[in-house]
Amino acid sequence: MGPISTSPAGRRGAPATTSPPASANWVRPARARDGSTARCTTPRWAIRVKDGHFARKYRRIKARSGHKKAIGAVKHAILIALYHMLKNGELYRPPTPNPEAERRAQERVAKRLIAQLEKLGHTVTLQTATSTAPAAVAA
Repeated sequence: MGPISTSPAGRRGAPATTSPPASANWVRPARARDGSTARCTTPRWAIRVKDGHFARKYRRIKARSGHKKAIGAVKHAILIALYHMLKNGELYRPPTPNPEAERRAQERVAKRLIAQLEKLGHTVTLQTATSTAPAAVAA
């Protein structure tokens, strides 16, 4: 017979431990696990809508956490909305977008881009657009 193992993974019936010792400076990976592709395609109709609530949620989360996390968050939000619809017997009412928050986000983006251009040595002056139609070129 060989030596008896003292680790929990070596004992019969004990689960294999996946976490390292407590003293290690170790963090579990935050990436979403691989799963069935059928489950991953469920909210595609929700994120294809250009200005829908779930599409905005997907784009927000995807920017900082990636596609898989964003899909999971949208699926979760759809399930919560469905639960409340069934519980209260109401139709779905999407939350109204917050124009003030969107305006502040656009200002942050503009400020960041101006800082990048100035860091590259350019001088930037902003003017508000008076017309959205392109100017006609005289022939």
